[in-house]
Amino acid sequence: MAITNKVTSERNSTLIGAAGEHYVMSILLRQNLICTLAPVGAPDFDILITERDGKKVSTIQVKTTTGNTGGWQMREKHEKPIAGMFYCFVNFWHETDKLPECYIVPSEKVANILQNDHQSWVNTPAKNGKTRNNGDMRKLCRDHTKNLGSNTEYCEGWLNKYKNNWDQLRSKKDA
Repeated sequence: MAITNKVTSERNSTLIGAAGEHYVMSILLRQNLICTLAPVGAPDFDILITERDGKKVSTIQVKTTTGNTGGWQMREKHEKPIAGMFYCFVNFWHETDKLPECYIVPSEKVANILQNDHQSWVNTPAKNGKTRNNGDMRKLCRDHTKNLGSNTEYCEGWLNKYKNNWDQLRSKKDA
């Protein structure tokens, strides 16, 4: 039974991820941006975007979650910024009548947050006093005060300026 539940969970995760990518694509197209899905398995991004004149090219990696989870799962590789790339963090609510949330954040900002949050976590002893393992998993949170302290700029609400901020994908003249 445990194997079936794991397979079902992986399928649901794959479908939720695909739903997030297609949701973002629909918004980009409605914003009059030219975009296409990257081939399955492309390592760094999910969507390639250009303006109609072809002058600005950006890429997006979509991270999708469901419900009010407080954040999105990331990996160590996301601590390395990629020029011209943005992350689109999508939250599909369990209630299907609620519109999804989308936060468009430059990869440089995401890399900085993940590096600082993870390093602070690793440097803080576990509850039992033992040293933490420096694993591959990271999490981009709505509130990073747990690891970064109350004086961090990444406290509750830091993502608000990125919510539905699609204009940052355009050239400055069009924004």
